[in-house]
Formats: sequence, structure tokens, C-alpha cells
Amino acid sequence: MKEHATERRELLIIGNTHSNPSTKAFLNKFIRIILATSIPTKIYVVSGDAPLVSKLYWLKTKDSAKGIAYYLSWIDSLAKTLKIVLTSRIRGAIVLVTPMFLHVMLLKIFSVRVAVFVAQRPSRILDFILSKLSIFLADFVIVEASNVLKDWGVKTYHKVLLGALYVDTHKFKRYKRFEERELALGYLGLLDYRKGIDRLLKVFHHLLRIEPRAKLFIAGFGPFARIIKEMANHNKNIVYVGSLKDDELLDFYNKIRAFILLSRSEGLPNVVLESMACGTPVIATLVGGIPDIVNDKFNGLIIYPNDDLMRVAFRIKEVLIDPQLWENLSKNCQKRARAFTFDRAVNRYKLILAKLLE
Repeated sequence: MKEHATERRELLIIGNTHSNPSTKAFLNKFIRIILATSIPTKIYVVSGDAPLVSKLYWLKTKDSAKGIAYYLSWIDSLAKTLKIVLTSRIRGAIVLVTPMFLHVMLLKIFSVRVAVFVAQRPSRILDFILSKLSIFLADFVIVEASNVLKDWGVKTYHKVLLGALYVDTHKFKRYKRFEERELALGYLGLLDYRKGIDRLLKVFHHLLRIEPRAKLFIAGFGPFARIIKEMANHNKNIVYVGSLKDDELLDFYNKIRAFILLSRSEGLPNVVLESMACGTPVIATLVGGIPDIVNDKFNGLIIYPNDDLMRVAFRIKEVLIDPQLWENLSKNCQKRARAFTFDRAVNRYKLILAKLLE
């Protein structure tokens, strides 16, 4: 009986079928937490991103994020999932991509307990429908912050498990004071509609009208990248820095006076925690897990969907030019970030895995 129970602590993690710096960073942080729990005896990963650790059985999917090929990569991922289910003794699975309804259904057919990780809402309508089906069918729903499900309009509170990520405050820390930083906003992440890049550009246009010295540093990739490159070529106040490597992130957060994230949907963004750990106030919309970490006028600014953009620009200007206000926000940012420790995340997932693999 003891040997049988040990064998049944095998865990499957299903990640994105395509690969990009953001999904890879998240996957590896997530796997590091799971490994630290010491609960699964074996971990399988099906993903387009490669885990950076070797203690795993990893099946890479065909990498594609465009058009029909995007969904064909799902079929490849589904086939690899079936292979693992048939050749192993998987007891539980964590699906990190909510639209993978077919994966969830397949796992349920083979009596595998499933937890679906829920963060931001997908921008594609089909993906959103599939996501709601996944949430309905799953045994558990994992969220990083209690407010995340409000964006989804679903009521699954009886099966919600509260997870946690972490920020490495030894790696991400403040080393530049207010006067050493540029009079600038910064954004880092996916450059698409869901992330509110169109809103960001409009707000910055209004900000330049009242503070012509202001700059906007944008780092990332995605559909809006081409437009931003062109704007940067014609506007010296906008600087596009492309994709950043891990060792460049600290300098980026310490270069700017405020980080801005005007997303239409979010989970609990890593970039917000990293920015705050560097003492950089966060200006963000009231969505997803944002209100769990950003408090208006305490460690940043909260922007509401119907706020007048010129008024928003005046509020941003105040943060960028007022040393005393900025210093207060900066100290509170660091204090909040220190609460998101690695040990806290591991303890949360010990509870989750105990339920999933019981």
C-alpha cells in the first residue's frame, strides 16, 4: 500500500504550447515552487517552453502562436498528454493554460484530478469559451489573488485554491534614488490589446502635453511592437528597448520613476512585484489581482476604466516630479514586495498538492 501511494504522487504540468520569454519565466518559477514542496515523486511537463531544471520528464510541443498553427500545436500537446497518461501513473495535473478544455476533459476521462490555473482572461472569444468550460470541469481552480475571478464572471468559489508566486528581493532591489532616475514611465510585457498598450499610448500623449520632458520606456514583444518601433523613430520621448534578458531587468526597473500597466485583464503580474521590489511605484488598472498588491496613493496609483485620461496624466505627473510623494510610495512598494517570499509560495502549494494528489 505504501509503495502504491508513492507511485500515485506523480504530477503532470501542462504549459503554453508556444514559447516566449514571459511564459518561460513563469513556467520555471512555478516549477521551482513545485519542486521545493517535495510532494510529487515524479513531475512531467508538456510545454513549448523548456524548464531550466533537469529533474523533470519534459515533452516539448510544436512551437507556434499564430493562426491555425496555434490550435494545431494544441493537438500536438494533447497527443503528448495522452502518451503520458497511458504510460505513467499520473494522479494529478495542473493545467496552466485555461483554454485547454480538451486536455482537462481527457484527464478527467482517465480519472486524473485536475487543477486549472486561472489568471488573465484570454483575448480570443473561442479561448474564453473554452476557458470557462475548463473551469467548470476542473476539480480545482488555482488563483494567485482572491480578486482574479471577478474578471471572469464565474462562481466556482467552492473549488478555489489560493496559490502564490514570489519575488526574489535579493535579485530585485532598489539601488537608485529619485533624482538618479529618468523622468520616465516604463512598461515591460506583452504588447497587445489585453495589456492596454493602446491606453498607455493615449495616456502618455496627454502626459506630454503637461510635462514635455517625460519619457516612456517600453520593453517586450507582441502585435503592437511594430507600431511602437515606428512611434519611437518619430518621437524622442518614446524609447523601445525590445525584449530584455533576465540580467537587464534590474536596471530597467531602476531607470524609471514609475511602472505603468493599464491591462484590461490580469492575474497577479510578476512585473508588478519585481517593480515594487525595486522601489518603483506602480500605476495600474483595477483588474484581476492588482488591488491585492497595489493600493492607491500608498504604493502606487489605481486607474479605473472610466477615468478621464487627462486627469490620469495629471496624477502620473505628480508621481514623476514630487520627490517626497515618490519616496513614500517607493518605501511602501518595497515593504509590500517583501511579503511575497519563496517560502510563502511553497507552503501554499504544499496545501494545494496535498488536495490534488491525495
